[in-house]
Amino acid sequence: AGIGLVASSLSEKNYTKKIVAYDRNMECMGKLRAHKKISKCDDGDVNHLPFEANHFDVVICRYAFHHFEHKSETLREINRVMKDTGLFLYSDPILPEHSKNIMNPLYHIREDNFHDFLGYFETIELLDKNGLQIFLSRPYKYRYSDFQTFLEGVEDGFLKKPPSKGAVDCLKLKIENSWKQLDPKTKMEMDINTEGKLLGPTYNLVDFAIVKKSSCSNK
Repeated sequence: AGIGLVASSLSEKNYTKKIVAYDRNMECMGKLRAHKKISKCDDGDVNHLPFEANHFDVVICRYAFHHFEHKSETLREINRVMKDTGLFLYSDPILPEHSKNIMNPLYHIREDNFHDFLGYFETIELLDKNGLQIFLSRPYKYRYSDFQTFLEGVEDGFLKKPPSKGAVDCLKLKIENSWKQLDPKTKMEMDINTEGKLLGPTYNLVDFAIVKKSSCSNK
């Protein structure tokens, strides 16, 4: 849920009857305004969701999957709580294999709650393993306006134990030095054509509409 942009938007739609906004703690949802259709929940965790099986018509995971450490377990739980005729809406970056192997370690420096971007085929395989199947997809791109904006993610990327200002400055310097040494293939795949100026990355993102494989086999 986070600040609840999706929940807030959906709450204004006539076709929406009820929304459960879920996050690891209630503080994360502090900016989500109260609404009669919205209830908040922070019980359990993404690997042990506090909901009955076949409970939700739609499950939405937007730009959060790279924060989940045990991805297969999370998908298994999503499959469990989603109705047999339900829909899972997934949005996250999809990185080329080479850039993924370069960028993931950099993000581990930048954030303590980061647990890796996935590649395209890796994502499909993981969904399939957990009884889920893509039936619609929409690829698109997002670019950081500049490198400093990307670098500022260090300042709010640590949830467990926020670092001191001195430590933040050291982490920023470490990331900047690594950025300057990115190899040509990563620069090409992430559309980082520096030419003397540090630029933020361009991400290939995807929206997936996903259903249970069992629902497809029954048709």
